[in-house]
Amino acid sequence: MNNFFKKNLEFFFYFIPIFFLFPQSYLTIFSVLFIILSLYLLKKNNLKIKYDILDKILFFFFILIIYSSLKFQLESKIRFLDFDIIKSISLLRFFLIYVLIKNLASYNFINFKKFFFVSLVCCLFLSINIISIHMFGQDFFGNKKLESIRRYTSIFGDRAIAGTYILNFFFFGIIYLYYFKHNFLLKFFFLIITSLGILLTFDRSPYILFVFSLIFLGILNLKYNPKFFFAAIIAIFLNIIIFFNYEDLKRRNVSTIITMSKFTKNFVDNKNQIKGHNYQYYDIYNESLSIIFYSYTFFGSGVGSFPKRCAVHRQSTNPESIDRGYALACPRHSHNLYLEIALSSGLIGFAIFTIFLILKTKTFVDKGIVLFKQKSENFIIFTFLLVSFITELMPRPYGNVFNTYNGFFIFFKLAFVYALIKQKKFI
Repeated sequence: MNNFFKKNLEFFFYFIPIFFLFPQSYLTIFSVLFIILSLYLLKKNNLKIKYDILDKILFFFFILIIYSSLKFQLESKIRFLDFDIIKSISLLRFFLIYVLIKNLASYNFINFKKFFFVSLVCCLFLSINIISIHMFGQDFFGNKKLESIRRYTSIFGDRAIAGTYILNFFFFGIIYLYYFKHNFLLKFFFLIITSLGILLTFDRSPYILFVFSLIFLGILNLKYNPKFFFAAIIAIFLNIIIFFNYEDLKRRNVSTIITMSKFTKNFVDNKNQIKGHNYQYYDIYNESLSIIFYSYTFFGSGVGSFPKRCAVHRQSTNPESIDRGYALACPRHSHNLYLEIALSSGLIGFAIFTIFLILKTKTFVDKGIVLFKQKSENFIIFTFLLVSFITELMPRPYGNVFNTYNGFFIFFKLAFVYALIKQKKFI
């Protein structure tokens, strides 16, 4: 019976990249089943869930967010309080995913090779799908360009996350080729296809991070693997050629430059326009900072509180916004990992999470230094894991941090990468 559950758990684990291709509701069901199956398997094998100081810090962080959420909901007299209590407590699923992934890895319940292979296949599948829309007007499933947001989302529909998906799973796919395969042409093909795929999603932030990742990885591995450096240069050069010969792509990215030039301009100075939801990211960040220091500064206001706090802030600081219909036209979230954490858990929660990340980063760096000094072939694999970790935590435009999709992946990746580098055999 234990072997049956172990096989099912392995199946669940290495199919994680596939589940991320489905709507968020499927991922929610999957995450619950994964937690239940993991807990059952550990209990049946009489294995204790091991915690370290970082786990305890992260647990305290989630408890603080739950406390802040419930406190804000009580003060706001939200109608469906019972539902909100359940929703707040359910945030612990991210902590459980984090802890369980670490423990499953330490007890050798995880098949790394299969996970890396599925990541490789999914990245190629989505990249080719995106490319086919540009070449033939639609992908293999009939999906076309999503005109409402000017993105190529393929099977994700109205969710503009195709570029983020490729960025997230690219690192795991390339590890499979470097650790389990030794054919340079396969690696080069994968690099070219995924670089084109993420470029042609028209998702700007993931692509910029992807390019910087390639450059950084190329420099880190120049001594041990110069072929990767030159393959990365060729991929970037090919992307540049396509960029300057694709008018839609140029127009899409020129708007980014215009947006950046307005970074210092505060959007509330515009007295004659109803903004609705058509903000630039920098506008949202600017107001998010103002809201953080306006109220609930130290303990935050919990998950999903941004729209309400935004409306109150605008009515208090800019009364004219009420007449213009601007006061209630707030975004659903702050579109940034760190701002969302500061809004949800306050400066205290933000400090706790920052300490958690600093200590975890120190663990990564210490491991990298050891591998570098040993001139280990695993140093190449380590650099992919390190850059994967860094890109996930960059302060870039981000969706709601605490929804199932983003929350699952952030804490899954933190645990998975940590578990990998703590392995004696590394992989």
